[in-house]
Amino acid sequence: MANEIPTSARILCHGACQWVTKAARANLDPKPDDSHSNLGWNGTYSALVSRPFGDQLQMGFRFSDSALLLLREGEVVNALELSGKTEAVVESWVNQCLADHGLNSIDNVAVPYTLDEVANYSDIPALTEEIVSLGEGFAQAHDALTGLTQGFEDVTPGASAVRCWPHHFDIATLIGLAEGDPETAPSIGVGFSPGDASYAEPYLYCSPWPVPDHLPPAPSPWRWHTAGFTSLICTIETLDQSAGDMSSILNSAACTVRRLLEK
Repeated sequence: MANEIPTSARILCHGACQWVTKAARANLDPKPDDSHSNLGWNGTYSALVSRPFGDQLQMGFRFSDSALLLLREGEVVNALELSGKTEAVVESWVNQCLADHGLNSIDNVAVPYTLDEVANYSDIPALTEEIVSLGEGFAQAHDALTGLTQGFEDVTPGASAVRCWPHHFDIATLIGLAEGDPETAPSIGVGFSPGDASYAEPYLYCSPWPVPDHLPPAPSPWRWHTAGFTSLICTIETLDQSAGDMSSILNSAACTVRRLLEK
C-alpha cells in the first residue's frame, strides 16, 4: 500500500463505514463491549462488513468503487456508489434497503462517539487510487493479524477475532494472556490504524496492558510511543524501509510485549 494516504481519503472511508455500523446497531442487540457494532473484513468483495442481522443480511463498504453494499448470505444483492451522493440520498438508500427486509431504520441510531470530520463524497473521483490503496492495507493487515492470533492458542482467553472498530477505524485483535478482570488482567492489543490524530500515515501498533513501569528496547523497526498512550509503533513507511513483511514484524512486537507482561 502507499506510504501516505491523504487524510481526506481516510475521512471519507471512515465516514462511509458509519452507515454500515448504524445499520447493525439498529438491528442487533447491544453488547456490553459494543462488539455488535464492529466490522469484519470480507476478502471476496474487498469490503468491511457488519455482523449479520435480520435474515442473514449484512451492510458493507467496498473500497474498490467506494460503494455501500447490502449482502444476503454473503452475496451482494444491492449496491450504491457514493460518488457525488448527498448524505440524504445515502441515508434514504440505507433505510430503504432495511425497510425492504422488514428491519429497523437507522433514523434513531446514536453512536457513542463523534467524528471530528465530515466526509464529502464529491471528492471520491480524485481519491479513488488512495481509497483502493487503503483497502489493500486493511486486507494485508487482516491476513497478518489473523495469522498472528494462531500463535497464541496456548493462552486463555487467547486472541479475539480480528475486527475493525468504527470509532477509531482500526482493525485489531485483543490477546488475553490470563483470565480475570479486563481492567487488570494482562493483554496485548495489536492492530493496524489507517492514521489518526497521532500519526497522519497508516501504522501498526502493539500495546501492553497493564502499562509496565519500565519499557525494554523496542525490536527493530518498532519504537515506543508514550504520549497519551503506550504502544510499540511501526509506520507503514518504516515497515517498507525495513524490507520486512507485516506478519513477521507483528510477531516480533507481540512476542516482545508478551515477555514483558509475563515477567
